[in-house]
Amino acid sequence: MTQRRTSLIVVATALCAMASGLLVGGCQPECVAGQACLCEGGSCDLVCEGDDGGGCDFECTDGADCTASCPGGGCTMECSGAASCALDCPGDSCTMNCTDTDTCNVDSCGANCPLNCGGAASCDNSCDIMSACPTTP
Repeated sequence: MTQRRTSLIVVATALCAMASGLLVGGCQPECVAGQACLCEGGSCDLVCEGDDGGGCDFECTDGADCTASCPGGGCTMECSGAASCALDCPGDSCTMNCTDTDTCNVDSCGANCPLNCGGAASCDNSCDIMSACPTTP
């Protein structure tokens, strides 16, 4: 029974991986602290879950449109070759790095949220340098 259940989990994981980035029920990645939460292409709404809702590592690639939420703060978001990335960080102390991404935004952060735009055409940070939120073009 254990082997059959393991096989079903592997098949389900493979199907979700093939549908990566699509909003298919049960296929959105679960984002928790200490594990990478990846979106490759498509459109993803990622939420940092767990006890405090913070400390997640979001990654968006391959033309993805990513929206991430980090209510507990302390998250990182790496966007490489994504169409757009938006990180909502009301818990503060989040970091976003963009490379070859069109739009990069940090929202709802009050302090300690550095943003590296990596040449993005549109790049915006909800807090400024006086709140320890440097934005690098």
